[in-house]
Amino acid sequence: FAVLLGDADDATLDLVLSRFSEAVRQYNASAKRGYDLAYSVGHVTHSGGKGSIEALLAEADALMYENKLGKR
Repeated sequence: FAVLLGDADDATLDLVLSRFSEAVRQYNASAKRGYDLAYSVGHVTHSGGKGSIEALLAEADALMYENKLGKR
C-alpha cells in the first residue's frame, strides 16, 4: 500500500515512520500469534513541478524492495 503525506518534511517522515515502527513492535509483543508482522519501506519526496505519480511510485517501490532485501 502507499501513504501520501502532504507538505511533509524529513523530520515529519521520520516521526511517522518511528510511530509506525513502535505500533508494529507493540502489536507483535502483545499479539503472541507465533509470528511477527514485518514491513519494508521505500520513500520518495516530491516538491512539485514535473514528474508523474507513476514515476514516484515506481521509485518508492524500488527503494522498498532494496529495504526488504537488506533485512534478509
